[in-house]
Amino acid sequence: MKETNVFIGLGSNLGDKKSTIISAIDKIHNHQDIEINQISKYYYSEPWGFDSTEYFLNCVVELRTILSPLELLTTFKAIEYELGRTRKFTNEYQNRTIDIDILYFNNQIFDLNDLTIPHPRIKERLFVLKPLSEIAPHFKDPISLISMEELFNKCKDVSNIFTEETYLNRVN
Repeated sequence: MKETNVFIGLGSNLGDKKSTIISAIDKIHNHQDIEINQISKYYYSEPWGFDSTEYFLNCVVELRTILSPLELLTTFKAIEYELGRTRKFTNEYQNRTIDIDILYFNNQIFDLNDLTIPHPRIKERLFVLKPLSEIAPHFKDPISLISMEELFNKCKDVSNIFTEETYLNRVN
């Protein structure tokens, strides 16, 4: 079976955010059908789409896998559950210990009941575009055919995003 390049976004705004994200990456790395290629820097960002006093810690991971998008989604939901993610049955955004989103699955486009790839809100979110443009500046969105670097530069999101070092200097 052919291996596929995949970009995923990880975020956390509850508990020990960095440890939780590292644990999620470790669990992904230890999966026999997934190989991690690269990991972006960590970025802190304001909550997007809802009010919370807790900033998110985010990163993007590039991986290779032989799993299908739905198999990958099932794997990520299991990891989220293991790490304490609870889901409320609502469409509203909420605080969470861990969130793992499939952003891109090679250059493929999927629109299924539980999964849309490319992730439908990538172009609106600096906290996704900044780390994506860091590790894959020339990767092109398969719908718009615009590179991650260009999408980042054109993004109209005005929320604050900080490197880990800058954020920690702000709060200390």
